[in-house]
Amino acid sequence: MSRSVMAFPRSRFVILALLATLSLSSIALAQGGEARNMVPPSDLDVFPYQLVDYTQAGHEYRINNSRAVVLGTITSIREIEDTEKILNWSATLRIESFLKMDKPQEQEGLGEVRFRFLPLQAPLEEFKVGDRCVVLLSRDSRHDHMLILGTDYHYYPVSKDGIVTKLFKEVPSADAPVIREVGLSDFLREVRRVLGRVSIEEQAAGADLIFQGQVGSGAQGSGAEGDYYIANITPDKIYKGDPGDGIIKIYSVNNMNDRVLRTLNRPVFIQGQTVFIFANKDPTLSAQGPDNPNGEAKYSPLSGKQSVWAVHPKTVWRFGTQPIKREEFFKKIDELTTR
Repeated sequence: MSRSVMAFPRSRFVILALLATLSLSSIALAQGGEARNMVPPSDLDVFPYQLVDYTQAGHEYRINNSRAVVLGTITSIREIEDTEKILNWSATLRIESFLKMDKPQEQEGLGEVRFRFLPLQAPLEEFKVGDRCVVLLSRDSRHDHMLILGTDYHYYPVSKDGIVTKLFKEVPSADAPVIREVGLSDFLREVRRVLGRVSIEEQAAGADLIFQGQVGSGAQGSGAEGDYYIANITPDKIYKGDPGDGIIKIYSVNNMNDRVLRTLNRPVFIQGQTVFIFANKDPTLSAQGPDNPNGEAKYSPLSGKQSVWAVHPKTVWRFGTQPIKREEFFKKIDELTTR
């Protein structure tokens, strides 16, 4: 369902226009070109819609680049006095679910999250205590690295009937966006798709090897398919597969021609940490050849960092997601691996 929205206050977006112009000029200088306004002056006379990408690609970009994506209910709001911070309001959100979190180890047992913001502008209504929402949060690198709601379009209100409101346009234009209403379950499914989250059920079904173990030493290696990192894991329990006796070597293999994705998707192993891993036999590394004369089975995480879980006394979590209670996690694993 979609409907048109009223115009935003002009003054708020004058600031955004100036910031966008300065940023584009800086890019031109950094690339060795002359400083110039890369947005046609005629377009800058139209506020504010050409300054924000409301397309599906724009929404997905903001989801991917947020430090945290949280579903919850507002429990308190207060104005921050005597501060130089631009975002001078603070809200507390009671957490229903973390869809993404940059520091999951800090979230064990945490039932709420605080963030700073500026009051919302029309057509969105200012949120109030009791409001349910999904927020895309960044961190304030200039002050205290606290979570912040950067702009109105990082906020998605959820109605009592479970309907999410988002501003949307089919293509970039100077026209006003429409309000698109989406069911909460469909919206969360969309967010998880964008973030590339692979469910426990999918990983259990697709993995050749599922086990828990202790991280030992590691080493960097390279071969015909690019570079890789080897983590030596001493298994505590094997839930699926037969890796043989002794230490299991987990290879983090990535595309040698894609350095950015290679780094972002590589799991991090910390010596002494207890981990739970969904892995597959890597057909390339396991092939018999100069680097593997005996054709030894070599395993790599099924879905990169999404397949390596840190195991703590009370919780289990993987990069960027909400911790799961340990007993619930292993109950699910037992159900999935004993069928």
